[in-house]
Amino acid sequence: MAYYGSSFEPAVVDRALKRDAGPLAMVPYGDYDTMLKTVTDQLAKGPYLLGERMTAADVLWGTALAWTTMFKLVPSCR
Repeated sequence: MAYYGSSFEPAVVDRALKRDAGPLAMVPYGDYDTMLKTVTDQLAKGPYLLGERMTAADVLWGTALAWTTMFKLVPSCR
């Protein structure tokens, strides 16, 4: 859940506003592509983000990904 607020959201906002992320030493997510790969790699591991059971993290990320893909800020996996 911390990754959402500290990495995903700032990366998506930077991408949407077409602005540079800033110096790597000062940006928690590195770059947009690395941030998104981290998310998709975790999603590929199983039915839920943290294992075999649904958690609050799945609700947060499900809502965030639905919204950001709807506005084409994040590419759809479908």
